[in-house]
Amino acid sequence: MSCATAHAQLDGAHPFTSVPVRAWRVTLVIFQIIAIWLGALLLMPWIGRPRRRRMGLGFARRMLRGLGVRVRMRGTLPHSQRPMILVANHVSWLDPHLLNLLCGARFIVKQEVATYPLFGTIARQLGAIFIRRGSIRDAYRVKRKAAETLTNGEHVAFFPEGTTSDGSRVNYFYPALFQAAIDARATVQPIAIRWHHADGRLNLDAGFIGDMTLVESVRLMLKHAKIYAQVTVCEPLEAAGMSRRALAHHTRAAIARQLGLETPAPRPRREPWADFTDRPRDPESPVSRAPAPAS
Repeated sequence: MSCATAHAQLDGAHPFTSVPVRAWRVTLVIFQIIAIWLGALLLMPWIGRPRRRRMGLGFARRMLRGLGVRVRMRGTLPHSQRPMILVANHVSWLDPHLLNLLCGARFIVKQEVATYPLFGTIARQLGAIFIRRGSIRDAYRVKRKAAETLTNGEHVAFFPEGTTSDGSRVNYFYPALFQAAIDARATVQPIAIRWHHADGRLNLDAGFIGDMTLVESVRLMLKHAKIYAQVTVCEPLEAAGMSRRALAHHTRAAIARQLGLETPAPRPRREPWADFTDRPRDPESPVSRAPAPAS
């Protein structure tokens, strides 16, 4: 049984959309993807970052609307000239679009995204910072690039779990990239994301986990007449004077509390990639071979 099938069985009864409605939504989504890809290819190289951010915001809104997502925002980002790094729990491949509704941030994403048809071009032109899996040297580079971006007044966003969940828990937060906030003396802004039904139950069909493909995920989401996402802005944390481990722990705890979840599970026995600055830079070390977290 595939992950998608299991989710469909676990998620209970919900109003389904008709096949014509689903087909129309798919058409809209494909049209939006092609439109933003053409914009990224032909227009974005010639315009400034503020206009790129506005294009990215419009794309996010249309994608969410086309998939029948209704978004509820709770709280607002603090009005400050300080650099800010947005950190959120990760459930769906649409989570970056939710964060884009808050502000135009540069996302840290896995290197593989750069090779994706259409989406790779879009991500590059929107200013994504790519990180290569399993490379400690590249992890250092990304940390420095993120700190430089923050110092220049731009926001950075990433998902420190390094994977997705079904929304019923918050996975361990890998602390490495929190060092960028410390180096730039930035504010860390925890964001809690919850995908749910109209009655408040978790919507398991929103989770992009396990062996699920993008096509399966889209199919599961399109069967709902509406799907709801709640985005909550938690109290910000100041990076100054804190270690990256402490920042990761407090950020994770704040998001878990906001989502009404239990105290996060203990850290894994071995921390792949995340604590590269605390360990010997031995090329034969298991840390060197472990995959880096990606959004």
